[in-house]
Amino acid sequence: MSATTLCSAKAGFRSRALHYYQAYWRQGLGNWTPGNCPARPEELRLLQRHLRPGMTVLDVGCGDGRLAGKVLELGANYVGVDLAFEAAAACRKRGAVACVADVEESLPFREAQFHVVLGFELLEHLFLPERCLSDIRRILRPDGWLVGSVPNIAFWPNRLLMACGYFNPGGSPYTSLDAPWRDPHLRFFTFPTLRRLFRDAGFTQCRLTGEHFHWSALPVLYRLADRAPRRLAGAGLGLGWLGRLWPTLFAPHIYFEVQHGRSSLASHVR
Repeated sequence: MSATTLCSAKAGFRSRALHYYQAYWRQGLGNWTPGNCPARPEELRLLQRHLRPGMTVLDVGCGDGRLAGKVLELGANYVGVDLAFEAAAACRKRGAVACVADVEESLPFREAQFHVVLGFELLEHLFLPERCLSDIRRILRPDGWLVGSVPNIAFWPNRLLMACGYFNPGGSPYTSLDAPWRDPHLRFFTFPTLRRLFRDAGFTQCRLTGEHFHWSALPVLYRLADRAPRRLAGAGLGLGWLGRLWPTLFAPHIYFEVQHGRSSLASHVR
């Protein structure tokens, strides 16, 4: 295959990805939309831990800027970047700075520009997550942090479904069980594989933690999120601690804090 053919194939793939995510943010999937999702408690906790007034923060795969308000509230300077024009426009409507770029190619920022880069629910959407991570490492300050999350494919309901012959990508309630081939999630992670990904991308220090267990992460309740009782959908009903005690099995999401600089963060992976 010639170089010209390879370039054309790559351009065609990125064009289809852009088309998909434009529609994803414009009309959602089925009767579900990714917009206006609230920040999770773990996301807010990590923002409060790492952000200080005056810091410059980049939100990669910012979507509609759901975290922008909290970043600005903490006194940091927020910049969002997303592949989809629709998403960047929605982010700007919140009063935030946002631009459009292919986050799997070179990010349009200079080296060592950002104190913190956010990557919440990003890596599972990427065809080449290691390429994106390598460029994030380039634009982070030597003492900067990459903070984010991915779904835990080893979460026990996913294991049970697989044993029964089903697969739950977890990208949306509409596609999670009925149409997984339409799901926006392309890559799937466990605690060990995520650690290896960061190592291959050049990050030398990594802390991974599990999300508290909550019933709304179960595929059936996830599909009924709009109709499930709020106290059931958002709570662990006394079992939330399982996500921290045994995260590989009971944590719906994996949260990460990684560096490539001089900080003495010890690797902490269960």
